[in-house]
Amino acid sequence: MRLAPLYRQDRDRAAREGEERGLQQGKEAIALNMLRVGMDIEQIANLTQLPLERVRELQQQNNENGNSSQ
Repeated sequence: MRLAPLYRQDRDRAAREGEERGLQQGKEAIALNMLRVGMDIEQIANLTQLPLERVRELQQQNNENGNSSQ
């Protein structure tokens, strides 16, 4: 049995997962910046393509960390 194709598949899958995770983290960082300047959460969800519930979670975390824009 040849392991090279299996290794390559695992490596490619790990690379895709890492890229997706990085994109998600980038979107969340942008959303946090938008929250800090007081943007509306629905607009943030629309612009970042994050689920509204995730933006609400980020807003809560931001408020708990004392980074409220108000």
